[in-house]
Amino acid sequence: MILCRLLIISLAFSAVFISAESFSEELRCYYCESVNTDACQDPVDTSIITSAVCNTLSYAPRLHRDDDGFQVPDTALEGIDGKFRGVQLLNRIFDKSETDTKDGFRYVCIKVKLTKDELTSSVRTCERVERGVEDVCDFIAQQADPRVTVRSCSSCESDNCNSSGSLQVNLIVSFVCVGIVSILRTVADLS
Repeated sequence: MILCRLLIISLAFSAVFISAESFSEELRCYYCESVNTDACQDPVDTSIITSAVCNTLSYAPRLHRDDDGFQVPDTALEGIDGKFRGVQLLNRIFDKSETDTKDGFRYVCIKVKLTKDELTSSVRTCERVERGVEDVCDFIAQQADPRVTVRSCSSCESDNCNSSGSLQVNLIVSFVCVGIVSILRTVADLS
């Protein structure tokens, strides 16, 4: 019985610690796009691709010179080089308004593969998402340009969790499952 209580206390402490860590403003995510480097494809080459602290990223659009020589934001889905830029689409979906408050959003790591016509863009990034958005990937699919298809998508909220080819398992859920199994085994042993 004492072992059971110690297990429950340690699980509760771990859940609180991990939960507090996952809501940190210092979330780190891998940040790359396949049109810039093959290292962004699965499996991601973490010796080449680095991670970035989300709240330090600049989300400014790429600039190019218009016919009059002025620098203008690249708002087309195809950049000036003719490549499909998925990052630009995501940045437009998750508009970085300066009027946002800290309580109004959270940072989320995203790994998404998008296609438009014959062009594909695999993106690993961090986005600032409104707290009311529960399913980030569904939100992307709903808000994307109608010419764009979301081929695969995963989102997560722990450091560098967008490196894997598969969805990340939430550590809190894992601890709770292990705790429940341990409690059930202890109860079964006592009967």
